[in-house]
Amino acid sequence: MYFKLNHRIIFIFLFSGMSTAFAQADDILAKATTCYVEKQTDCKSVLNEAMRVAKSEMSDSAYLSWIGKNAQNLANKGMFVPAKILAHQRYREFQKGQDSAKIGKALLRLGAYHLYSGELDSSLFYHQKSLEWYTLLQDSIRIGFGYINVGLSFKELGIYPEAFDSYTKALKLYQTLGEEGYEARVYSELASLSAMTGEVDKAISYNKKAADFYNDNEDQHTYAYILTNLANDLIYTLREDTAEALLKTAISIFDEEQDNNLLMNAEAQLGRVKYHQGQYDSAITLFERSNSRAMEGSFLAQQAYNAEFLSTCYSELKNYNKAIEYARKSYEYNQQIGYNEEYGHSLMALYEVYKRDEQPDSAIKYLELYHAVKDSLFGMASANQLNELKVKYETELKEERLNAQQADIDLLKTKSANQRIRTIALGVGIFLVLIIAIMILKSQNTKIEHHRSIAEKKEELHKVEMDRQSAQQEQLLIKLENKKRELTNQALLIAEKNEMLRSFKEQLEEISEKAEENTAMNGLVRKIQRAETKTEDWDKFMHIFEDVHPAFIKIMQTKFGNLTANDIRLSALMRMNFSSKEMANILHISADGLKKARYRLRKKLGLPSDENLQEYIVKL
Repeated sequence: MYFKLNHRIIFIFLFSGMSTAFAQADDILAKATTCYVEKQTDCKSVLNEAMRVAKSEMSDSAYLSWIGKNAQNLANKGMFVPAKILAHQRYREFQKGQDSAKIGKALLRLGAYHLYSGELDSSLFYHQKSLEWYTLLQDSIRIGFGYINVGLSFKELGIYPEAFDSYTKALKLYQTLGEEGYEARVYSELASLSAMTGEVDKAISYNKKAADFYNDNEDQHTYAYILTNLANDLIYTLREDTAEALLKTAISIFDEEQDNNLLMNAEAQLGRVKYHQGQYDSAITLFERSNSRAMEGSFLAQQAYNAEFLSTCYSELKNYNKAIEYARKSYEYNQQIGYNEEYGHSLMALYEVYKRDEQPDSAIKYLELYHAVKDSLFGMASANQLNELKVKYETELKEERLNAQQADIDLLKTKSANQRIRTIALGVGIFLVLIIAIMILKSQNTKIEHHRSIAEKKEELHKVEMDRQSAQQEQLLIKLENKKRELTNQALLIAEKNEMLRSFKEQLEEISEKAEENTAMNGLVRKIQRAETKTEDWDKFMHIFEDVHPAFIKIMQTKFGNLTANDIRLSALMRMNFSSKEMANILHISADGLKKARYRLRKKLGLPSDENLQEYIVKL
């Protein structure tokens, strides 16, 4: 949670806002924002209408400024879906103008939005494309910045060697250029990477280098930001006293500059220090102060973070009502934002609070929800990867079409110029025709090579996807086999329990008959009879059976609406190919009772006597 939150703060720090656009477009955009917050349907069409109105009312430059400003505002609030839609539109508009510097900047923004929304493969793709554009422009400063952002994407993907390599390239470039300010920025990123790889002492060293530079150059704002990061590293190494001093300095600077965005983060980190020191009341005061700033700026991610810690603090103080209240808020905020991992953390927090409050039913409920969310992450990640591949392919296709159109335009211009020249001098015309032919040949060779490269990349992506699907299929088969074993074990457990209860009951009845009157013995017999009728084991059996054979019971109930619960149980056991003796034991009936049950089931299914009942059920 901490590193994601820090990235959003970096994001706010790097890109500041722009001027307000026209009222009508802003009103429609506000409706789209509400639509996304409330998770309504067809929000994208409302957002597209806002862009259409803005484009019709504004100049091109004002329109692009409006898109960029609002994309940034939405991203700052953690609303990355509409932010990405606006950013993609901005990128397409810059492509039309063929402004390489602006295209590079638009790609940089897209990479950032995908990074903070957790679409890491797409983030890496756009950051690498941005780096390619700046390399073509030979813009050394932005090339270094491109390396930093590529490193960020690799870091979040967990590919730490590649991240370190990208940061190192940026550092060497800025050292060659003598750009100490950018060097300090790289040191800050290296500190974050070192903290993630568990090299906290390295992280502290890098952050100190960055902090010393900004302090020496009297850049108090950035100095305070680096102090916040350094304090976080110190918290992880249990050096809370030093972290507390640094955070108080940072808070003083942010407060003086009235930077609520970074101030709310620093106050939350100081709250963490107080929590680790066991000063829960002080921690609560700091988290609530941070939370009020987050609510003013509509920063749902910060509110979710604060609510989670407030729940933990109140739980330590045994104020379980407050703990549950804030745990639920954290749960609701993360649900709105769509942070699935943090959503899972909120569910686990609710489980812990209810467990400590001795409410086992509620605790179990949220524990089960937590595991359900955890299990669903794999499927969601797979879907995200497919969407990311689609975005990449569509982007490459659009770029290829634009390049082809530009080539056609250039060719037409050249032909027109040649025609004019041929009227002046035939010799010069022949010379130009030869040059054009050479240019066309080179262009064709370049296109052929480009298409070959695209085909190879597509083949590689297809192979990766096939391997992933194969691995996923194998995991599903293993899971199904485990479920089948669990189902069989559950059935045998029911049979064993029934046999044991029958034996106890018979022995007790035999003893009871010999005694003239034995009230206690008769009571035990009645308890065993009640235990024989309980359905908890059967409920668990049917739950597992539906996991293994999800459509079977629904088909039976749909085709034959008059089936009882015992009919369904018998059908399930026959579907699993149990023998008659095993089925009788599991159902706790005699062999004759089983024959009668089979006969009743055959009648309800409408089967003739010459058709095998079990074969019919297995085929359903």
